[in-house]
Amino acid sequence: MKNVLPCFWILIAAVSAFAEGGETGKSTHPFEVTFVKRLPAAEIAPVYDPKLPGYRFDAEIATVKIRPLAGKPPDKLVMLIRTSPGMPPMLEGFTLQAPDRSVTTGLKLASEEIRFNATPGRAEVRAREYFEVNVVGQDVQIVFLPKAMGLLKKECTVTWVDWYRH
Repeated sequence: MKNVLPCFWILIAAVSAFAEGGETGKSTHPFEVTFVKRLPAAEIAPVYDPKLPGYRFDAEIATVKIRPLAGKPPDKLVMLIRTSPGMPPMLEGFTLQAPDRSVTTGLKLASEEIRFNATPGRAEVRAREYFEVNVVGQDVQIVFLPKAMGLLKKECTVTWVDWYRH
């Protein structure tokens, strides 16, 4: 009976660590995500939420760097963006800049504009193949589809704007 109690606590620790995402009990982040620019400026850093799985942001206009970390990249990434407080959620422009192309879309657009670095003046407009964009409560949710996940194998920049100010 003496050996049962220590084994029980080891089992509880192992289950807790697994539920948190790793052996150490800490959630593992698949990417290093940092703000390059953020409006309005505040001290709130991107928050990793393993339930999404992805990151939560609070910014009307922002640019973030996304750098993959060691290990197997995830199959899915979600960005949940809280835009203008007191206004309906909106994302007029959302751009992923990868080393060889940029992909731009928005909440009200059913298409994506793809620009390849080899031909900077020419853009292809296609149905959505890289992102799924939806309103979820007071946030805008961007789901990176497999084509976008393929671009995240290298460092990328993501820029968004809630409302274009004309």
